[in-house]
Amino acid sequence: MLEWITPQSAGSISNQTLAIERQDESGDCQYQLRVVKKNPDDSYRLHATNPDYEDMTATDEMKPFARFMAVIK
Repeated sequence: MLEWITPQSAGSISNQTLAIERQDESGDCQYQLRVVKKNPDDSYRLHATNPDYEDMTATDEMKPFARFMAVIK
C-alpha cells in the first residue's frame, strides 16, 4: 500500500521507502521504489533493496510521490 505525499505532507523522508518518478537518459519516465538515505554532507542517496542495483544520488529531477506503507496480501 502506498500513501500519496506532497512536499508539504512528506515530513521526514530519511530511511523511508518512497516511490520516485525520474526521467532516464532518453526522456522516458521511470518509477522506482527506493529507501532514502541521508549522507553526512546532508545530500541524499536512493538505496535499492535489490542487490543487483546500485545506490543513486538523489537529484532535483527526481520526484517522490508516495510513501510505501505496507504489503497487502
